[in-house]
Amino acid sequence: MGCQASDTITLTNQGGSISYQLTSTDNTSCLMPNGIISIDTTATNQTVSILWSSGQSGSMLQNLAAGSYYLTLSDVAGCKVVDSISIQNQIIYPDISLFSTPEIVGTMDNTSYLMQR
Repeated sequence: MGCQASDTITLTNQGGSISYQLTSTDNTSCLMPNGIISIDTTATNQTVSILWSSGQSGSMLQNLAAGSYYLTLSDVAGCKVVDSISIQNQIIYPDISLFSTPEIVGTMDNTSYLMQR
């Protein structure tokens, strides 16, 4: 799998605190995006909702292409935090060389010539 990054943040307000850790795994495929972003949240005395810029909710996004992704965390007191995380491309492209090898071809009268394959 590709490179991985992580960041931990704690927000404190009068109703308690919210801690979250964002983790990303970069895209390694040129055929089908496979980047991943996940978030782990810990809250005291409250429920935290997660909304991603894609409209999805939940703690994980998968099959992501390179780009920036934003999330909004909200608690029951109405406090919100917006954060972002990026997925990079870590694609290793194959080294393709096109070349031909000449082949010596003989004829019945012992003359020869080069033929490209």
